[in-house]
Amino acid sequence: FDEGVRRLRGVEGVVDAGVVLGLPYERVLNIGFHRLDGPNVNDGRNEITNLCYVTPGFFDVLRIPLRKGRLLREGDSAGAAPAIVVNEAFVQTYLPKQEPVGSHLAMGGKEMWTIVGVVGNVQQRPGWGSFGPLAPMPLAYVTAGQMSEKAMMMIHTWFTPNWVVRTRQTQPATMATIQQTLAGLDPLLPVAPLQPISRTQSDALRFQQFLMSLLTALAALALTLASVGLYGLISNSVQERTRELGIRMALGASLRLTVWSVLGPVAALVVYCSRWP
Repeated sequence: FDEGVRRLRGVEGVVDAGVVLGLPYERVLNIGFHRLDGPNVNDGRNEITNLCYVTPGFFDVLRIPLRKGRLLREGDSAGAAPAIVVNEAFVQTYLPKQEPVGSHLAMGGKEMWTIVGVVGNVQQRPGWGSFGPLAPMPLAYVTAGQMSEKAMMMIHTWFTPNWVVRTRQTQPATMATIQQTLAGLDPLLPVAPLQPISRTQSDALRFQQFLMSLLTALAALALTLASVGLYGLISNSVQERTRELGIRMALGASLRLTVWSVLGPVAALVVYCSRWP
C-alpha cells in the first residue's frame, strides 16, 4: 500500500492517492465494539459500527473534513498505540454525552483503541440497521498498518481494498499511466479497471433507479390507457348525440356551449376519479 501510494503520487496529473477498504456508496465491513469509558459506557454490551482501514492521507484524497482532533498519520503504525478516527454519525449514535476525542473503544481483538479524531460523514450502503439505500452510517477508520495479519486475511475473504486517486483531469493518458503503475507493483496482483466515483454512486443506486424506471413506465402505460378510454367515451357520446347537438346549434347554441355539453360530464368524471386514494 505504501509503495503504491508513493508511486501514484509521482504520476503527472495525480493530486493525491490513498487506499481504503470500502469506498463511499458501498457496503463496508461491520464490526462489534465496546465503549470503555465515559457516561456512554455500555457495561460490556456489544455495539456495531462500520470499519475501514485506510492509508494516512486518505481523508485528503476524498476531501473528508476534520471536525475534531487529528487525522491518522504515518506514526500510527503497528508498533504505536492503536488509534482510531470516527465520523460524526458515530459520535451522534454512540457518544452523544461525552467528548469523543480521547475516548476508548475495544474492538477487533485489541483491548483498547483511542479515538484521536472526528471527521465528516460519507454516505454508505447499509449492511445492518434500518437505514435507507444510502446513509451517513456510524463509521470508524484505522490505519492499515495497525490491522493484524489475521484480521487482514479474514476481511479480504469478503472485501477487496480500493485505490483512490484524485486527478486534475480525467485524461485517458493519465488513467492509463495509473493503471500501469498499479500493475507494476506486482505482476500477479489483479487490478480492476478504474472508474469515477460517480459510477460507484450510480451502481449503488442501480436497483432504486430500476424501480423508478419501472414505475415511470407503468405510469405512462396507465396514462395512455386512460387517454384511450376517455377518447372512446367522448367519441361514443358524440355519435349518440349528433342529432341533439345539431338541434342545439340550430336553435342558437354557441359552439363553445355545445362542446362543453360533451366535455363537461367527462371532465367531472375525471376530477371525481382523481380523488380516489
